[in-house]
Amino acid sequence: MRKWCRAEREHVPSGSRYTSSTMQAPPTSLRRRLSYLVAPTLLLSCAGLTIGLAYAPCYSSYCVEYFFPYHTRIHIALFYSLLAVIGLSLTARTWSLPIQRLSQWHFSEKHVPLAGKPLSVGAFVLGFLIVGATFGSTGYWYEAQQQFWFDRGATVDWTEHMFRLAWCGITGHWCDIWAGLVVIPVGRNSILGRTFNIHTSTLLLVHKLLAYGLFAFAIIRGLFFFSWLDVYLKASYEVQGHFQTDNPAYTWEETEAMGYYYAFTLPIALIAGWLLIPAMVITGLPWLRRNHYNTFYFTHIILAFLVIWALCIHSSTGFYFLLPGIILWVADWAWRVSNSLYAKQQVQIEYAGNDWYRIRLPWGSKISSGNSEKALESGHVSDDSEKTVVAPSTSSPIATYYINIGQISRLEAHPFSAVYSTVSNSGPVLLFQRGPAKKKDKKRDKEWTWKLSYLAHDAANEANPLTLPARIEGPYHHHVPEMHAANHIFLLVGGTGVTGALSIANWWAGKYDASEQPAQRSLRLLWSTRGQADWQLQEVEDLRRLAQECPNMELVLHDSTQSGRIDPHTALSDFLGSVPAESTSSTLGWEGAKSQKEGSAWTYVSGPGGMMKSAEAACVQQQIALRRVGKTGARGIRDLSWYISNFNV
Repeated sequence: MRKWCRAEREHVPSGSRYTSSTMQAPPTSLRRRLSYLVAPTLLLSCAGLTIGLAYAPCYSSYCVEYFFPYHTRIHIALFYSLLAVIGLSLTARTWSLPIQRLSQWHFSEKHVPLAGKPLSVGAFVLGFLIVGATFGSTGYWYEAQQQFWFDRGATVDWTEHMFRLAWCGITGHWCDIWAGLVVIPVGRNSILGRTFNIHTSTLLLVHKLLAYGLFAFAIIRGLFFFSWLDVYLKASYEVQGHFQTDNPAYTWEETEAMGYYYAFTLPIALIAGWLLIPAMVITGLPWLRRNHYNTFYFTHIILAFLVIWALCIHSSTGFYFLLPGIILWVADWAWRVSNSLYAKQQVQIEYAGNDWYRIRLPWGSKISSGNSEKALESGHVSDDSEKTVVAPSTSSPIATYYINIGQISRLEAHPFSAVYSTVSNSGPVLLFQRGPAKKKDKKRDKEWTWKLSYLAHDAANEANPLTLPARIEGPYHHHVPEMHAANHIFLLVGGTGVTGALSIANWWAGKYDASEQPAQRSLRLLWSTRGQADWQLQEVEDLRRLAQECPNMELVLHDSTQSGRIDPHTALSDFLGSVPAESTSSTLGWEGAKSQKEGSAWTYVSGPGGMMKSAEAACVQQQIALRRVGKTGARGIRDLSWYISNFNV
């Protein structure tokens, strides 16, 4: 086994810093070090700029700093302090493995409503910071808003109902904070994900919860305003003339003198809070998003631009708080256009047998070719005269590509987990199966995977290679420090979820010595399929031969049609060695642990949604149990972490 690893490493060009010693722990890249400077630089620049703009002429419909100069600057300081605290916490989590493990500890395996996830320490701290800052802002806004609107009403002896406008202003500043947070990009190239190693699904979940909170605050604010408007319409003519309904901070005469631009406050707020944001929330609901993804995606992109524009026009604090997100949003799209959306590359489509299809990515892509650090991280080195494959990434074997094939669809871009194989002479491989045949034929045949599969079948029947131009985004690497620190790795996958597990298994085989005892270091890949035909996949056969040479590596193939569905809790308990040595699992088909495993364990889960959800619950239960056992000083696995490869919310 070690001869195989050394042979693969001999392909690394001379002069490369990835020698046999550095392959174990590659140094932090200069790009990665510089990425930690982006957040503080952006925060300091935006905070300084917004404070300065508070003294400059204002071009919003409602200029908060004209009426509350001191409180506006306090509000800006609170928001950017919140961002700074979150940024420092994420940095500490990234650099310190104990802090990271603490942030991932769960209080219970029960799922939190709306979130659909168990509550962890990190989630609790983040929620406490955001909610605390939001409601804490009431402390300095309440008296200022009450006094301002009381004085406005006292001019016409109408103060009884002005508290409604005061609370309208207070809740509006709650919306400032949540809007500033929700607009921060959380997509595939998010700076938060890349710099702080946060899974995309976690970012999307936080984004969704922030959007729900913003929607709720917008509704509450609207109710306060319309409750005031109801009594205003019943008031005397003198009172009605003193308050411009679209911007009660001014009178009708003042707005006529300044221009009706200053009367856009209410219409813009209604459009954003009661039309655009609800439309985004509705189209983002799970069922609509899964079944009409393109509608969700493009509605989200277009309406997000309109919401940003509307909030900036609505009030000056809207722009001040949206500024960091706007800058990151523009930078994200500029990067995507310049690096992937602008150019096309040729990809090879193959029929892999048994209803599996293979996409081979080119070697010559500007993202993954050349002797660059990015190419080495993805596990590939390209020489001028020879193209070779080295052991998959020592830093990030989990990588995602987004592929857009114009001949299939001009708009759709599909995500794939790449398969990096140490025994293949090709570039990254993407595997997929067609979607379920539950829809009518005409509707089904228009789907992306079905259209591409028909072309692959036609090419296979004619014995001609199928090459198509495509836009390739990626690789987006998912840095998981727990995977590197773990002594034992369990890969629980179902269906097409095996792709990422294959890369991890190949990476592990190329990194660790086969002579180590399973009690000290081991890997098990458990793949559940509907039938045994899928087991003939070439990439799986390659790994099967590799596992035969490595006694501390297992490849377990599970046929759910014969043995039933996998129980993740049983499978995980069996791997961790918590079952007696003499017991066996007739359902899963492997013997119980022969000796007590020691050290830490890491679990990778990918597959159907139900399996991932139950597997996550099993991981939480095991983590809590291991925490209790660890206090007794007993030998065995002392810590468990996991990675759920779920990009849905």
